[in-house]
Amino acid sequence: MIPHSLCSSAVAAIALAALAATPPALAQSSQALPGDPAAPAASAPATSATSAAPPSWPDMPSPADWRIQVNPRVWYVSPSGKIRLPSSTTPGARIRVEDLNIDTPLASPAGELTLQFDSWRIALSGFNYGIERSASFPAATQFGDVNIAPGGSLGTNFDFTSIQAQLGYRVYDHDFGAADGWPDRTVLRLDLVAGGRFYDLDIDASSAGTTQTVERTFGEAFAGAHAELQIVRDFSIDLDLTAGGYGDSSNSVFSLDVAVAFSWRFRDALALQIGWRQLAYDLTSGEGAAEFEYEGRMAGLFAGLVIRF
Repeated sequence: MIPHSLCSSAVAAIALAALAATPPALAQSSQALPGDPAAPAASAPATSATSAAPPSWPDMPSPADWRIQVNPRVWYVSPSGKIRLPSSTTPGARIRVEDLNIDTPLASPAGELTLQFDSWRIALSGFNYGIERSASFPAATQFGDVNIAPGGSLGTNFDFTSIQAQLGYRVYDHDFGAADGWPDRTVLRLDLVAGGRFYDLDIDASSAGTTQTVERTFGEAFAGAHAELQIVRDFSIDLDLTAGGYGDSSNSVFSLDVAVAFSWRFRDALALQIGWRQLAYDLTSGEGAAEFEYEGRMAGLFAGLVIRF
């Protein structure tokens, strides 16, 4: 049997060894009593300062913070209306574009370059449509200086180009989300615009060995408005509406241009765009039998990119 005094000495030695191995912080904690003033105060549950605050918009560049915008497009467009070519003899017929078989929708190049300086905008845009087709006429027809026999065929080469330059000034800019702490969420902008639009038209008509080439250039002044509704930064709707005209003793031009575009900005400086445009016009030059007239429209869907710098 182990003596009692020896057991007590062994237990005391083990207790002293355990106390010496205890970490100081744990030892201090184990020695502190609930009522001890030296005891550390119980820490309050952590509360996130941001969890109680209203949600804030991500720190992103404003969609309106740009100086140069490039807008390459493909316009799936077709012409319509009526054309009369000048004649050196008796006045020719006004023939519908669809009867000439040149109303086929084609993917045509188009685009716009815009510079922005504070409230001012300068834009240069244009497009080109070209087609060559032939059509049959059941009855005798005179198209300018080209006479088409009954059942004869008329070949037409049609090339239409329009370029315009405009200056715009912002008269309204309202951020509907600024008061709620959501800047640039929903913004409406309105610009008044004015500028000049030019048309270049080349038509070659041929039948039974007779060919007539007509080249005409027209210019006009126009005015209108450009509106942009920006929705949750990444989406926007643009509306352009302009009307123009010009007239003198030998030329007259009238036009109405309407375009609406929907954009999705999937990068800060890059967006996809799809829309629809119709450009209606009345182009006239000359008098009497020598008069040229094209009253018609160019209309169709377009798609492209919006690149901002």
